[in-house]
Amino acid sequence: MDDDTYSHGPSRTRRGGNRPIERRAVSARALGGAELTIAMTTVGSSAAVGKMMVEGLPVFLGATVRFAIAAAILVPFVVWRHGGMPRLSRGDLGILLLQALTGVFGFSVCWLLGLRLTSASEAGIIASGTPAIVAIASVVLLGDRLVRREVVATVCVVAGVVLMAILGGSAGAASGSQRLAGDGLIVGATIGEALFIVLGKRSGLRVDPLVIATAVTVYGLVLFLPFGIYEAATTGLSEAPTRAWVAAIYYAVGPTVVGYLLLYRGLARMSASTAAVFTGVVPVTAVLFSWLLLGESPLWSHGIGVAAVLIGIILASLNDGQHPWQGVRGGWRGLLPGRVTPMR
Repeated sequence: MDDDTYSHGPSRTRRGGNRPIERRAVSARALGGAELTIAMTTVGSSAAVGKMMVEGLPVFLGATVRFAIAAAILVPFVVWRHGGMPRLSRGDLGILLLQALTGVFGFSVCWLLGLRLTSASEAGIIASGTPAIVAIASVVLLGDRLVRREVVATVCVVAGVVLMAILGGSAGAASGSQRLAGDGLIVGATIGEALFIVLGKRSGLRVDPLVIATAVTVYGLVLFLPFGIYEAATTGLSEAPTRAWVAAIYYAVGPTVVGYLLLYRGLARMSASTAAVFTGVVPVTAVLFSWLLLGESPLWSHGIGVAAVLIGIILASLNDGQHPWQGVRGGWRGLLPGRVTPMR
């Protein structure tokens, strides 16, 4: 028994000693994937919710209300958590300003104006171009390298959303020049979102995600406020439907507060090129919420796109050389509330 113990014991100890480290790595990666998936789900829902908002409120006023509510939630929370407003370096403030200009102000203006001219489901499908733009931008701006798994995952997502666009189009979209103008604005919003994600990866390496989300939100409020005040003074707000105000409140709490926080947390756990794959969730949830809230019927081609997107997300969640089902099991453990790491 002693010989057997000495001959096999150390081997079992070495294998057992490595497993906690591997499990923590898988759990952290799966948690980052879950955070990005939820964040992008809120972004996808913003297509239908944003259309509900701009059907009853002017674009700049609706955006001002959104960022005012979000700032009212985030700023006191940051002060409470940090004992005051943290100081940021000039470099970080510059990056955050660029994010606010591209992925907050620019994105919101193009997105909301585009939603007035095209359907929410079509807007979500067009937004699927973000993974390819982010993957390329992260290589150019951040020096990321695309491994084979990331390339395959990105191809799956892009292929899925392109099939949705080509085979099915979208139900309820406008036609002619109005639709083309709306689609063009959504493309502009997609470029802004891609730049927002890449810049977020860079700033997220050094700054608390809560502080980043708050700073970008305040920037957004400052940029929108003059235009929002003008529209409030020249528009009959009493005629705005209740569902438009409810949509504006959700837009503030969901995509702005929850979405920003989870986006930055997820970006801190993986490369920007891998994180880009998770933006494929946007068109899937956009179609779903457009059906539930606006009655835009989903098409059979959307099912093909959903399947391809899910395959891409699973591939993006894996470590190199890891079996897919290991990633799935680790991912479910990472979703448990007790495994969530508090923001520091």
